[in-house]
Amino acid sequence: MEHDERAWAKAQWGTCELGNTQRDKRAVEIGMRMAAQPGAGLPEQMGNRAMLKGAYRLLNCWDVSVGEIWRPHHEATRQAAGQVKRVLFIQDWTTLDYSHHPHTQGIGPVGSRRQRGMLLHSVLTYAVEEQQILGLAYGQVRVRPERQGARPSPNTMAANAVRAWKGERGRPRPARSAQRRREVNGFMSLTEKVTCSNICRCADSWAKTL
Repeated sequence: MEHDERAWAKAQWGTCELGNTQRDKRAVEIGMRMAAQPGAGLPEQMGNRAMLKGAYRLLNCWDVSVGEIWRPHHEATRQAAGQVKRVLFIQDWTTLDYSHHPHTQGIGPVGSRRQRGMLLHSVLTYAVEEQQILGLAYGQVRVRPERQGARPSPNTMAANAVRAWKGERGRPRPARSAQRRREVNGFMSLTEKVTCSNICRCADSWAKTL
């Protein structure tokens, strides 16, 4: 089984051109280990600390582009698609939410634009009669630009409404009726519920679909 996974990984990434032969060989090794345990996380897939450190080093290398890592697999997938009678190309936009990593650079607004992350556009290739997934025929990571003159958030608008109700410069006005206070408090509670309901789905990595 290991031989089959290694042969598959070599067919997918054996033609990578990542700058030197060591990186090319490492890409094949990483792909083989990912294919052996597609549902596991990277530490478990790599098996040992040295291999995990090497994988992180390759994936974080500025001289290695995601497009070059994907290129051989995309080409092999499209070539395999040309050899079957009927193929479905299933596209998907996945939101990668990195909001819990505030120091991460190179990301942009996602979801309601209050989250931070990237968008992954992928095209999965499926052979209909064979009932087999051939791989990814296309993939692209996109980062949304920051919006200029962004609209205030619901919480900001609520706070402005309350401030205006109290009076300019925060001076409190005479007490209003209990009904008026309930309307203001209800509006703020509704805003909190809306902002808390913005849940962003983060899918598994592209390797886990293979």
